Amino acid sequence: LTIHGKTDGFGAQLHAQMSGIALAAAQGRPYSHTPMQRIEHMAPSLSRALDAFGGMGSDSPAASTTDEHVKYAGQVHNASEEVLSTRYYTEPIRELLRRKYASSPKPALPSCCSSNCQPYLAVHVRRGDVKKPRGLNHFRYTPNAAYAELLPRLAKLHPGMPIVVCSQGNPADFAELSVAATAGGIKLHFCLDEELRSTFHLLVSAEALVLARSSLSYAAALLSRGTVYSDCIHNAWWHAPLPSWHTTYERLNLTNSARQSFVV
Repeated sequence: LTIHGKTDGFGAQLHAQMSGIALAAAQGRPYSHTPMQRIEHMAPSLSRALDAFGGMGSDSPAASTTDEHVKYAGQVHNASEEVLSTRYYTEPIRELLRRKYASSPKPALPSCCSSNCQPYLAVHVRRGDVKKPRGLNHFRYTPNAAYAELLPRLAKLHPGMPIVVCSQGNPADFAELSVAATAGGIKLHFCLDEELRSTFHLLVSAEALVLARSSLSYAAALLSRGTVYSDCIHNAWWHAPLPSWHTTYERLNLTNSARQSFVV
């Protein structure tokens, strides 16, 4: 089994590779790696470097040929929470993914997340290729107001821990978050427009991670050993969260109305 033929973003292609590895492992088949050929938003020369960074190589030298080429493993991508955790993204399979990811060199964390903000909680805010409601990819968009409501809940769950917002744009684009952080005495850092590999590794390495409706942070969550919060994707995206992932309103015993601002 190999994953081949996708041309969308790095996160989507890495997530697809992970789905192939998970399906092959669940079926007792070898996974044969086909490197990413073209990545949306990236210069062609970076495709091989980003693929090598992901580390999702073949299971063994013997797994160099395959009789099945797919863009992604639909059985995995479309699975329910229960099936994901009991058949595909089981802990042994996630450990396999972590070993593969760790097999290639990793960059230092970006300067926006220096030693004085570790350990840290990472919040992925998808921007760049998504626009406000009714704009481009609007179904992947979560408004700043929702994140501003989320910050105090995160601070209660992780008191004193710095929160690092990973996104694209300028700090002024996230004014609502800065206001909420100041009001709540929260240490807030912005990592904006950083190099992709550093950003992804920052998400993977976080003590706690808040997902966006994005395969970039979803793939990071599959590799993470930290706490994962799925507020933004819970009942609002086609990739189901794992049962071991949390929502802040559930952990704080809040009513379901606490998450309505995430749905646009």
